[in-house]
Amino acid sequence: MALVAAESPVIVANKNRSGLAVEELKRWTKSLTGAVVHDAATAAEVADIEAGFDTADAATASAPAPDAEAVETADAALSEDASTPCAGLCPAGFACFTAKAGGPAECLPDGALQCQACAVDANCAGGTCGKVDGEGPFCLVPCKLDAQGASSCAAGSTCLTTETDLHCVPNSGSCTCTAAAIGASKPCIAQGGCAGTRTCGATGWSACVAASPVAEVCDGVDNDCNGKTDDVPAVNLASDATHCGACDKSCTKWQVCSAGVCGGTGGSIPAVGGWITLGADNQHSGAALAEADNLPMTADWSVKLGTWQHHPVAIDGPRLFVTPISPSDGKTLRAYDVATGQLLWQHDFRQVASVGQPTAVGGKVFVGQNNNSPGTFLWVLGAATGKVLHAFPMSAQWDKYWAPLVVGDTVYTNGGNSGGMYAFSISQDQQLFYTGLEPWSAWSPALFGGNIFTFVAGHVRSHDPKTGKVLWETGVASQFSGYMMENAPVFDATQGYVVAVPNLYAFSPSTGAIL
Repeated sequence: MALVAAESPVIVANKNRSGLAVEELKRWTKSLTGAVVHDAATAAEVADIEAGFDTADAATASAPAPDAEAVETADAALSEDASTPCAGLCPAGFACFTAKAGGPAECLPDGALQCQACAVDANCAGGTCGKVDGEGPFCLVPCKLDAQGASSCAAGSTCLTTETDLHCVPNSGSCTCTAAAIGASKPCIAQGGCAGTRTCGATGWSACVAASPVAEVCDGVDNDCNGKTDDVPAVNLASDATHCGACDKSCTKWQVCSAGVCGGTGGSIPAVGGWITLGADNQHSGAALAEADNLPMTADWSVKLGTWQHHPVAIDGPRLFVTPISPSDGKTLRAYDVATGQLLWQHDFRQVASVGQPTAVGGKVFVGQNNNSPGTFLWVLGAATGKVLHAFPMSAQWDKYWAPLVVGDTVYTNGGNSGGMYAFSISQDQQLFYTGLEPWSAWSPALFGGNIFTFVAGHVRSHDPKTGKVLWETGVASQFSGYMMENAPVFDATQGYVVAVPNLYAFSPSTGAIL
């Protein structure tokens, strides 16, 4: 058994003490200088070497340095047995491999740890902890190619260049797309940003299959693939009653969308027998859907109100409320018992120019009264007793008032010295906003899909319920005169209507487009 110098040692016997030769066996892939046992040492001979390190050290120290001819002779001797110089000597998990003809044999990881989950390189026993096809981390087994292109990788893997070095990679290109996973899928992001899926097949994961980006619409999908779902400028999920909190989640026709939640009716849905405002409800639909069809109708009772016409009545539960149009019949709000026609109470507004239409909802009665400025108020009275609860001041000229619109805690009404819409908070006893419009009076706002609608001087408008801001506006041909609208928008289940003499117009509540 001879000891000579070599480029890549099989067994290193340098100046380390006995016992370190075993550790060197675990690092076959590192290039070290030292003395090499050339002739396929047996396990017993290795033991002899370990036991006789002192003698070997002394021999090495006293021996002259080998010349180039001696090295060539040693290399030739290695070449003659290049196929098996480390056979049987590699530790567990390693296999003997010769990268090139005439080159040294090396113990390389045999692939048992390939694709095992890891956290650091130390988990991979000579390998590297890294990602494969963007997944992981997994153990990557280092590899080499021989002169014919054959690799040290186990069957089913290929020696490929990774981010750091040559490593064995499964032929599928993935540690997760195995034979057992054929047909499985996983999410991916395609070019353009759209989410898609990749499917595991015989050759590995497929390309990312996804839709192409398109213009965003409110449908619960990120259509334009920008990472934001339903970010449609025209849709506010916090306040849009047709998309309240989510696309296509509509509030009922009496509700308002606030912070993405439908609510705030405040009792403004008519009860059976109810007719809370102009046209029965806040849509002015004229439909009492809760009524039974008991035809033909017969009179239960009647009372004489005066000489002249009166405004349409408002009914909330057991009470009916009415006001006169002409001051000649007084300036009084009266409450009657619905069952008997008995007068329950009355409130006299005394020296005023006019009293408007009433709205009755939630145990309260709302009515506007005009006497120029100052002296004009929106009144709130208790329905049971007529007690004054609030009196909201409004600027005015000689206006007429139609029915106020009550939505939850907020009451809306026409008013203002030059024409517009007021909003008042009932619980806070204060004005919320005033939106200036044309100087016309005698009109009533309406509620649909959470927004407030007005029709003044030939202009149909949708308003934000919290600020009064105009969301859209549509003009229609009209022949109004005298600055008295005597009109209001009307809605059915899907669209709105206005009468602009001599025409009836239908419009889209969401866009204002004439239908």
